[in-house]
Parts: sequence; C-alpha cells; structure tokens
Amino acid sequence: MSESPTMTLAQSMQETLRGLPAFVPILILAGTVLGVLLWDFFNSRANSRRVGWLAAVGVVAAGAVVIRFWCVPPAFGVRTGWGMLQADLFTWFFALLFLLGTLVVIGMTMADAEIADFRMGEYYALLLTATLAAITLVASTNLAVLYLAFETLSLPSYVLAGYRKTDRQAAEASLKYLLFGAMASGIMLYGLSILYGLTGTLDLQAIHTVAPENHGALLLVFVLLVAGFGFKMSLAPFHFWAPDVYQGAPTPITAYLSVVSKAAGFAAFARLVAALTEGGTFFRTASTSPITEFELASLFWILAVLTMLWGNFVALRQRDAKRLFAYSSIAHAGYMFMAFVAQNEAGAEALLFYFVVYAIANFAFFYGIQLVYRSRGTYELNGFRGLVYSSPVVAATLSVMLWSLIGLPPSAGFVGKWKLFYSVIEQAHTSPIPALYYSLVLIAVGTSVVALYYYVQIIRLMSFYEPEGPAPALRVSPLGKLALCVAAALILLIQLNWQPLSQSARAAIKASTNPSAFHSSQPAPQSLANSAVGAQNESRPLAQREATR
Repeated sequence: MSESPTMTLAQSMQETLRGLPAFVPILILAGTVLGVLLWDFFNSRANSRRVGWLAAVGVVAAGAVVIRFWCVPPAFGVRTGWGMLQADLFTWFFALLFLLGTLVVIGMTMADAEIADFRMGEYYALLLTATLAAITLVASTNLAVLYLAFETLSLPSYVLAGYRKTDRQAAEASLKYLLFGAMASGIMLYGLSILYGLTGTLDLQAIHTVAPENHGALLLVFVLLVAGFGFKMSLAPFHFWAPDVYQGAPTPITAYLSVVSKAAGFAAFARLVAALTEGGTFFRTASTSPITEFELASLFWILAVLTMLWGNFVALRQRDAKRLFAYSSIAHAGYMFMAFVAQNEAGAEALLFYFVVYAIANFAFFYGIQLVYRSRGTYELNGFRGLVYSSPVVAATLSVMLWSLIGLPPSAGFVGKWKLFYSVIEQAHTSPIPALYYSLVLIAVGTSVVALYYYVQIIRLMSFYEPEGPAPALRVSPLGKLALCVAAALILLIQLNWQPLSQSARAAIKASTNPSAFHSSQPAPQSLANSAVGAQNESRPLAQREATR
C-alpha cells in the first residue's frame, strides 16, 4: 500500500517526461523572453535595439524545432502537459505560421522609426510572450488552459498597441482594445462556465464524448463562445475595436494583430467547434447533436455575411491605409468564417490554406505601408501616388499582394477563395437546406467585387498618378526589396502549384480530426485508474451530480 503513491508519482513523471519534447518550442520562446529582458537590463538604450537579433534567433530556433516535429510527427499527435495540450500537426501548422509571422514583425520593428526612441527589451518580451500564448491557445485541450492562453495573448497585445507612450492616438487605441477585450473575455468565460456545468469536465476529450441534452443551454454556449472568439477574429459585430487599434498601433503590431492574433482565434475556435459538434470529421455536426445543422449553419451564416458586408462596404470610405486594411481584415475574416458554415473537411482545409496566403499578402503590404510612411510621412492613400516612378519594384510587388487579396487569377488568393467557395457548394449538394449555402457563395462573390474597387484604387494611385508635389523615393534596403520579391514569388508560385500547401493543410486537419488524437499516447497513471468512480462522477453533468448529492 505504501508503494502505490510512489508508483503513481513515478508513472506521472514518466508520462510528463515523454511528452516534454512537445514543449521545446514553448520553452525556447520562454527562455528567449528571459534573455531579452536580461539583455535590456544590462545594456543602455542605445544598444537596446540590438536585442531584436536575440529575439529573432530565439524565434528561428523554435521554428526549426517545429519543422522537425512536422517532418517526423508522432502518430496522431501527443497529449502532453498532463493531458491539457495537444501536440499534433494542426498545432505545428499554426505554430509555424505564428513563428514566421513573428519573425517578419521583428524585422519590420528593427526597420521602424516610429518606436526608435523607446527601450525595446520590453517590446520584444511582450511580442514573444504573445506568440508563446498563441501556440498554447491552439494546442489547448482544456478549457482552463484555453482561457488562460487567450488572456495571455490578449494582455501583451493591449500594451503593444499603445507602445508609443507619447502618442495620444496610440494610447486611445490601447484603451479601447483593453475595454473591448475585457468585455469579450468575460463573455467567453461565462460561456465556458456554462459548458463546464453541462458536461462536468474541462477536458475537450470528455466534452467530445459527452453529449449534453440541454438544447437551449448548448445553443447559448455557442453564442457566447462566438462572441468571445469573435473579438479575436474581428467578426462583425464584435469588430469595433479593430479600426482604431489598427490605425493607432505601431505598424508592425498592426500587422501582427491582423495575422497572428486572428489566426490564433480561428484555430482555437475550430478546436472547440470540433469538440462540441460530435462526429468523425472536422466541423461536422452528428445527427445525435442537440443542435441541428440548420441552427448552427444559420448562426455562422449570419456572422459570415454580416462581416463580409460591413468590412467591404465601410472600407470604401477610408482614406487612411491602416484603417482601410482594418476593414479589409474584417472582410477577410468573413470569408474565412465560411469554412465554419460549410462544416466539412474541405472547408477546414480551405481555411488553413487561405490563412497562409492571406498572411503573406497582408504582411507584405503592411511593410509597404511602413515604407511609405517612413519616406513620405503619411498613412493616407495619397502617399502611394506615383510609387511606380520612385520605386517600381515595391509598386509591382505591392500590386501582386493587392491582386491576391482581391482573389483574382493568377494569384494564390484566387485559389484560396475558390477552395472556400467550393467547400460551401460541396456542402450544399448534400444538405437539405442548399439555399443557405448557395446564397452565401453569391454574397461572397458580390462582396469580392466591392473589394475590387478599393484594392484597385491603390493600384491606380501607385501606377497611373504622379505624386502631389516633390515625393522622395522610398528608402528601402536591399533586404527589404528581397523580402517583397520573395513574397510576390510565393503568391504566384502557390497559384501555379498549390498542391503542396493544400496537402499540408489536409494533413493538419486529418491529424486533428482522428479520434485517436484526443487520447494520450501514454497509459493513464494508476492513481486515475483507482479513482474511476470519481472520474465517472466528474464526467456527469453538474445537475446530475447535485441531484445525487
């Protein structure tokens, strides 16, 4: 009897150690945060900007480990962190996207004059902490860890948005972001608490297998979770923070929020939807679910349509480039949310594919916005006038980015939108409510035509208008030109050969949807086996447990 606790502890530690390799990218980022802070503490402000190189090395090291895990993955992923994190290809797909995005943001920051007078140690520490939290958020299979990761991603973002302490607009953006974020976090926490009350567990594996019978309560959970995550995904009507924050934040942080933070919200919400809508395929609602396909698809349809319409039509009136791209980002969130309306594997694959293409184009154009501001001192669209005369390479590459964001051939954006539209049409063929899906595609095509106007407007300004008065040439380094050319080449090459990216997205989806992925790769510790009665009681709905007592 005295050996049982010792054996239990040994088995628990052995299981934890076997899952430890999955923590390596997170540990590298955490160590880099500590190193960045120490560097900044022991160096003067003049040397503070060099700390960006240390941050970049840490991100590259973490990315190398993620690539290794992607190339040699464990079967169906590994449950680690005491069963609270899922290290599968779905996690590594988004982790690599986050790390590459963070590396781009570090490069943009090192070339940014907006925050040149500030100490940068805290800046990079906050940025890396947000990335660490984004990876944890995607990997979370426990509601408590998911909420903590959500908050850990949000809090550094609030500070980074207002990092230009002397700028009143940045301070206002940070305050608005904080207020809207606090409200969204409270709404999401309320939804998670109701979900715990319905299922009696915080674990997504148990939620995946327990089918709550309270239809109204589960529908309320979906509404509350959509509201909470809708803030992070910038879905209408939870998007009101985005225009002011995108406009007031430093440009590198605006780019970060538009890609990394948004992607983390979409990926984490996808895991929740996969757990709450039972069945063997991603986003697929089983016939035994208390929420019907019509109810779930209708809720998602309303959000997708409202987001596409609001984002595109309000963008028509914008003259500030960063504010225009805030509404553009909202519109793209609506296109991405079509994957949740489709509720099939094709939609999930299209979502991952689209996010990669969107990230490339968005980061590249925000870098272009940064270049224009640094050389011409304005974020107004008129700052792009005559860009082809002063920097034809930059004008050409930015035009490719805009063409891809529109979704026209020959660009990767066309393939991404086509895959999203096709997934919805595919679902219409098998659904008893095909009109819901066909109408969504028609609205998406119509709003894409609206987007054509404001994107082409920028191309016209760059290509067919001369600058207003003397306009200095853009000050862009050879490395910056190379980065833009690489981004443009990727946009064109993915369109020509999109199968590798599509296969990677499909592999990530299948790894996440395989039922075995919800189980730990190690046997349960003896202590858990000895407490089977307690575990069985814990998995019962809260109301039943109270009745038993």
